[in-house]
Amino acid sequence: MNLNFIYGTPMTAAGVVKAAPGVLRGLIINSHTSGVIKIWDNASAASGTALSSGNVTLAAGQQFVNLGDVYMKNGIYLNVVSGTVDITPVYL
Repeated sequence: MNLNFIYGTPMTAAGVVKAAPGVLRGLIINSHTSGVIKIWDNASAASGTALSSGNVTLAAGQQFVNLGDVYMKNGIYLNVVSGTVDITPVYL
């Protein structure tokens, strides 16, 4: 088991987590209000292949989304679909 990871910069809006291939391990949910997100395998925008087939609605009080090791071949892009979020990505 590889225990290496990077705490990304906290994100409050859509943006690039990593503009190169990588492994998304999870998301630390610092706070959110009716947060809905979508993760894309892309280095620059919400397009290409999505991690999920639909949007992900964050649960009230949720603190961490464990994704295991999801390999993203083009990059990692976090799209905030609705609500407000403060999320810290955890990735390699």
